[in-house]
Amino acid sequence: MVRWLMVPFVCAICLILVAEGTGQDKKKKATSITGAVTAVDASKDSKDSGTIIVKTPEKKKKDVVTAEAKEHKIEVTKETKIEKAPAKKDEKATPATFADLDKGQNVTVAVDAGKALSILILAKKK
Repeated sequence: MVRWLMVPFVCAICLILVAEGTGQDKKKKATSITGAVTAVDASKDSKDSGTIIVKTPEKKKKDVVTAEAKEHKIEVTKETKIEKAPAKKDEKATPATFADLDKGQNVTVAVDAGKALSILILAKKK
C-alpha cells in the first residue's frame, strides 16, 4: 500500500523541481561589444546622450567564418559611464564625455537591452 502512494508522490516532486528549473525570470547579464564606431548621433535634447553604431569585425577560425561582421545600434544615456583607456597598463582610465566619441574609434561597450552601461574608448595602436 505504501509503495502505491510513494509513486505518485515522487512523480509530483519531480514535476515541481523541473518546473522550478525552467523558470524564465532569470535576468540577462550585460554583454560586451568590441568594434569600431561607424556613426555618432547626438540627441537634440542633451549633449550627453544619443546613439552610436558599432561595427564588430568578422571572426575567423582556421579560414572558416564563425561570426559575420555586424552593426549594433546602441543608445547612450546620461547614466552611461564613458572612459578613455590608458596608454600604459599601469595607469588608470580617464573620464570622457559623449563628445569624445568619434567615427573610426575602437570601443568596448557593455550593453544591456540596447542601452550602453559603460563605454571604454580604446587607445590607438601604433
